[in-house]
Amino acid sequence: MADEYSGRGRHIERLKTLIGAEAYHSQKFAGYPKAPGQAPASAPAPPPTGRIVVGVDGSATSVAALRWAAEEAGRRDASLLAVAAYRQELPILPPFGAVTDAARTARDTLSRAIRDAGVRNVETLVVEGAPATRLLQLTRDADLLVVATHGHSRAGAALLGSVSMQCVGRAACPVVVVPAPGPDR
Repeated sequence: MADEYSGRGRHIERLKTLIGAEAYHSQKFAGYPKAPGQAPASAPAPPPTGRIVVGVDGSATSVAALRWAAEEAGRRDASLLAVAAYRQELPILPPFGAVTDAARTARDTLSRAIRDAGVRNVETLVVEGAPATRLLQLTRDADLLVVATHGHSRAGAALLGSVSMQCVGRAACPVVVVPAPGPDR
C-alpha cells in the first residue's frame, strides 16, 4: 500500500481520481489497455488527424514530455507540433520592442528545448496567450496532447490550477501527462 502513491502510478491514480477513469481513457485508444472494469465508450472516435501536440515551457519536465511525444509520433507515424505559449504582461505603455522580446524569448526557449530533447522532424508554434487555453484550442485538430507536470504535491494538484490539470479536464483529444523526472524513474 505504501508504494501505491509512488512514482508514475501515483500520478495516474491521482488523475483517475480527479477526472474519473472514463475520462482518463478514450475510445481513440482502442487496442490499448483500459482501466479495470471500464465499460467501452459508446461514442465513435473522430477520425485520426495524425498529429500530436506537445506543450513546452523549457523546464526539464517539458523537455521529457517533448522527448516522449517525439517517440510516440514515431510509433504512430504522426506529425509532431511543439508549442510554446507566452503571456504578454505589459504596462499600459510598454517600452518599444517589448512584445517582440517576449515572443523571441518563447521562441528561443522552444528551440533550446528541442535541441536538449534531441528531437528532429518537429513543427514549432509560438503563440501569445494562456498556455492551457492555447493548447486546448489546438486539441480540436490533434490525436493526442502531451503536457508535463511539475511534480506538484497532492495539495497543489487539488487546486487544479496547473496547465496539465486544465488540459486533462477539457481537451478535445486524449491527454498524456508526463511526470517530473525523479530518482525512481
